[in-house]
Amino acid sequence: MYSIAFSEISAVGGEISLLAVAALLLLFRPKKPVAVLLTLLGICAALLLTLAPWKNTLDVFSGTYHSGKLEAYLKDIALIAGAISLFLLKDDKKIKLHFSEIVSLLIFMLCGAMIIVSARHLILTWLAFELLSVPAYALVGSIPSSSKGTEGGLKYAVFGGTASATMLYGFSLLYGAVGSLSYSNIQFAFSNSEIVSLSSPLIIISLVMIIVGIMFKLSAAPFHYWVPDALEAASPSIAGFISVVPKIAGFGLLIILNSIFYGSAVWLSLIYAVSILSMTFGNLAAIHQNNLQRLMAYSTIAHAGYMLAAASLGTQYGSFAILYYLTVYTFMNLGAFYIIGLSSEHSRIDELKGLSARTPFLSFCMAVILFSLTGLPPFGGLTGKLFIISAALMKEQHLLVGVLIINSVISLYYYARILKAMYFEKGEGEKIDISPISQTVIAGITAMLLILGIMWQAIGKIAEIAAGI
Repeated sequence: MYSIAFSEISAVGGEISLLAVAALLLLFRPKKPVAVLLTLLGICAALLLTLAPWKNTLDVFSGTYHSGKLEAYLKDIALIAGAISLFLLKDDKKIKLHFSEIVSLLIFMLCGAMIIVSARHLILTWLAFELLSVPAYALVGSIPSSSKGTEGGLKYAVFGGTASATMLYGFSLLYGAVGSLSYSNIQFAFSNSEIVSLSSPLIIISLVMIIVGIMFKLSAAPFHYWVPDALEAASPSIAGFISVVPKIAGFGLLIILNSIFYGSAVWLSLIYAVSILSMTFGNLAAIHQNNLQRLMAYSTIAHAGYMLAAASLGTQYGSFAILYYLTVYTFMNLGAFYIIGLSSEHSRIDELKGLSARTPFLSFCMAVILFSLTGLPPFGGLTGKLFIISAALMKEQHLLVGVLIINSVISLYYYARILKAMYFEKGEGEKIDISPISQTVIAGITAMLLILGIMWQAIGKIAEIAAGI
């Protein structure tokens, strides 16, 4: 009879603490201040429990669950994103009802993301994807009496269900070819040509189907059709969370699968093609957007392309570049959605006109975030892109580097439109009142982008250790 050891419980301690908080929120439905405090305590507990794998790698539940430095790094980023999103949610003007229930859905998504990066079994990976996805469908349509929310949630659910089914079918084909659902057995089979041929049609079809499911979570083109409608329909707090946490899980899974499927030219070629398409389409489509959340939706597609450029290399330095850029991206995107939620009621660019005169603090922080998103010095976005470019040059992928640089220049145009509205156009809005807590969080995000751009060595070293360099 199988018995659960203490080490196995400690390996999933962070996930258990979050699920306990979600259960309390659903059972007692506390008022907003209590719900925020309870959730923060749960996230802090989860962060402390993810420190253990930095010292000792935990391989538990008969090898189906793994917690090491890479997994700990990804979980920490996701938990930090969850904490920032909680403050964003607290100040979101569109969230007026069912606050505890909405927070519990965010927690379930966090748990799904954490399980995805630690799962070492195909079935567990797929179940974790569903735990990440299903709450997201509900969150997009969580604003009462919103036709856009209903439409966006429905599109998200339809595309998500299709992508999930496609990935599951790819898993089943892979199981049929290899005869195992375990990552370790699949890796052994892929490294031994006598067991499985990487050029066999069955393997190629299964890898294509798995890529489809992952790229949906990464909101990469051409699997992006849900992104603009879903992020426009959702409230800014939820849109920010959905634009970040699934990417952390998806890129974590991609790094792990790269080590398994590295011998397959089809796998890396598909990632390469999607990277170029995502960068180019995302930036070009964002140029004519007037809705801030829709503009940021296309921006997320472009940034997914930047990180996929590093993933297509299949190297440890490429993995390091992904981890560092994910860290920067988390602060950039959540900061942008935070300020959008505070400064605009209908998420339109013209609502930001004259923001520098009305609320200089918000306009300054937004300017820093936009500079970082573009990749201008001295902010973290530039450092992250330089790491990706360095990784690509090591593999002599000059075309990839050229496309990334050109797309970064293109992105400057639509980010500059927001800067122009804030600093060079007059508006009729009033000064925005910001709570001290929100000021602290936004100032912290802005400071982090400066730190990640100038004093990047400390976080860069941690990311290198997590990537196995």
